[in-house]
Amino acid sequence: MPAFFSMLISIFILFPILLFVLILLVGKYWYENGKKSFRLAADITTFFLIVSVHFLIKTIFGRSFLIGIILLLLANLAIFRWLGLKLKGEMEIKRLLKGYWRFTFLLFLALYILLMMYGIFSGALQFLK
Repeated sequence: MPAFFSMLISIFILFPILLFVLILLVGKYWYENGKKSFRLAADITTFFLIVSVHFLIKTIFGRSFLIGIILLLLANLAIFRWLGLKLKGEMEIKRLLKGYWRFTFLLFLALYILLMMYGIFSGALQFLK
């Protein structure tokens, strides 16, 4: 049984979009609100996107940029906090973190797609040489 869960987590790290779709479908069945299921799927998938981007960078470039990813996450949190203070004044921490986490989902989804495309095209070009 532990091997099954390990394999399942590995698949979700390789293909976080698959996890997003599965959670979205289960969420639509569980909740009748499509927005709520989309938010749940985005919130859960964000962690897997971050890990997936790390492994894609490590595979493509042969180096780990984990510290860079952590610094990016912290810098985004600081920017989010600063913008929240400038635009709305004092914000409750729950609302701030929720917005930050959803922005992180969009950022790492874009990075995931770009890295996948780069990896596929660079691999194809190396194959053609």
